[in-house]
Amino acid sequence: MILKLIRYLMNLGAFVCSLMVLIIFHEEIPFFKMEEMKRFVVTTSSDKKTINYVGLLTYMNSILLLSGLYMNHFNILILFKDSIHSFWGNFLMLVGIFIIITASKTVAEFITMNAKPAELKLIDLGIYSKLRHPRYLGETLFWIGAGISSNNIIILTLISLLTLAVYLFTMNREEKMLIEDLGDSYVSYMKKTKRVIPMIY
Repeated sequence: MILKLIRYLMNLGAFVCSLMVLIIFHEEIPFFKMEEMKRFVVTTSSDKKTINYVGLLTYMNSILLLSGLYMNHFNILILFKDSIHSFWGNFLMLVGIFIIITASKTVAEFITMNAKPAELKLIDLGIYSKLRHPRYLGETLFWIGAGISSNNIIILTLISLLTLAVYLFTMNREEKMLIEDLGDSYVSYMKKTKRVIPMIY
């Protein structure tokens, strides 16, 4: 009975954290806008589609976490029998939030609404001097951590696959747009940095 209560509370905690991220994404522009905000804001249809993909991911993962409460109640594919191990998920979530905040603070002062192409500037300061998409790294760690905290194999698998698919698609799309807008300066920046994992990818 106690273990079931612990599992329920941990899953509920992961769901509440995801709701907090939803609030942050929608109330704070530096957090909600897509990764391209690290350099500029361009209100085009392509940008809005990218934002929609990331926003949809947030809603879907939140629904999955809520579904985990039901599945764990009936002991459907529990990840850890010893619930204490799922606290590693909470640790990943905290690391992810720290990276998101660090990246967002780095770019907040450079965000300009309705920037014109001639006004666009490449920002390669702080964490962006090493990684091109640090916020996506933070968000991926957050969601995978939430999946681990859900303590359910199905939920962890679905969240991980969905998150990786959306962010890989989004990064490819954004980098193509950035190459078109920033040209050789962004190509040079790509050669000096990794996408999301230092020294690896």
